[in-house]
Amino acid sequence: MSIDDMIAVLQAAKAGKKTQISSRSDNPRKWFDMNLPCNHMFNFVTYDYRVRPEPRTIWVNEYSHADTMTAHSSRDRAVSMTQGYPPNRLAVKFVEVIE
Repeated sequence: MSIDDMIAVLQAAKAGKKTQISSRSDNPRKWFDMNLPCNHMFNFVTYDYRVRPEPRTIWVNEYSHADTMTAHSSRDRAVSMTQGYPPNRLAVKFVEVIE
């Protein structure tokens, strides 16, 4: 981690944002939520830290005539892209699960 990364994590923790910790020896990398505020002393030698990523959301139109789906970044965009091609399912919301 760079010094800027360390500062960003400390500032996020101070602001009450969700932060995560991972041992540098874990392979594959595993991230665990930290329960702040706590008496945790940050150890940037042994552990990496990050601000917990927000799950991504996409909107999907499903078309039965072509057995395809198209993904969009917003519901409005998904709806606007259906003109002339009525979908079987319109603007289905999918939210990423971060494990």
